[in-house]
Amino acid sequence: MNLDGLALSQNRHLTEEEFRALGKDDQDYYLHLLEEEIKLKKAQKLISYQPNPKQGLFHLSNASIRSIFGANRSGKTTAGTVEFLWHMTGVYPDWYPKEQRMPTNRPIKGRIFAKDFQKGVGEVILATISEWLDDSVGGPFIEKKFRNPIGIPVKWIFKNGNQFDILTY
Repeated sequence: MNLDGLALSQNRHLTEEEFRALGKDDQDYYLHLLEEEIKLKKAQKLISYQPNPKQGLFHLSNASIRSIFGANRSGKTTAGTVEFLWHMTGVYPDWYPKEQRMPTNRPIKGRIFAKDFQKGVGEVILATISEWLDDSVGGPFIEKKFRNPIGIPVKWIFKNGNQFDILTY
């Protein structure tokens, strides 16, 4: 059994039984294709984001200073992270206002502040960035990352020249 004409051409994934029936080389190739699919979905996820009504008000506001408030799990972190990543990558959904987009004629520098590195950065910020962006060095967006002494990435440099730092108060 090989991959020709199987699950990938039918736009579905193999069952465990189908996967086990493949030879070692075909299994490795299938796993490689799954990794590529994950990368593609992450790249598409950023521009296919559909905000809930409160997030939409935040994204479409013309105010120079904006904030978003809500209960737990209401989308505050997602809205802030996604908008921040749009500006850093220069990749915006079609519906995002052109006048609010960052200029592309010069690199931009950003900062993210959190209460602490363990919980605020490690458990929340980095997890959310990773959910919405292929944040691997050498991937489509990230040129370099610098880590602090406890191993947490604190400076990110994008291939487009943009960069940001993560700091604690």
